[in-house]
Amino acid sequence: MNAWDDQKLQRVHQAAARPDRLCRLGNTVQSYIDRVVEPRQEKLGLLAQAWAQLLPAALEEHSCLDNIHRGTLRVLVDDAASLYELNLLQQQGLLNELRTLCPTVAVSRLKLVRGYWQPNDWKDHEGRQKRRPPRQYKNSYHSYAYKK
Repeated sequence: MNAWDDQKLQRVHQAAARPDRLCRLGNTVQSYIDRVVEPRQEKLGLLAQAWAQLLPAALEEHSCLDNIHRGTLRVLVDDAASLYELNLLQQQGLLNELRTLCPTVAVSRLKLVRGYWQPNDWKDHEGRQKRRPPRQYKNSYHSYAYKK
């Protein structure tokens, strides 16, 4: 009987020691943040500072850096006039100036896209969320469906 109790105690001890081998969720999330999120945020932070230096204040209000993927910086622009002005600046060498201000971030292409984002001040006077403008589709059957 005594040997059986010793074996049972050893199994209980081994079972209690197993969670040390397992990886906790917090550690996994923290390692993901350290590997993926923080480097991306540092890059976008440097680009945002350079973007604010290069653009006039009026254009900066109408544009938002969306993401960077494989060297392509995607910029959302909320109206057609600002998109036109940014296209002119891009033709005049906006990308080269951005590269000189941020040499550590590899930007090979600047993609200007008409779109909307939700800034922090999209609240009305009572603190409720404002409605977003309707999405505008280009060259699809949706463009005809929403013109009613």
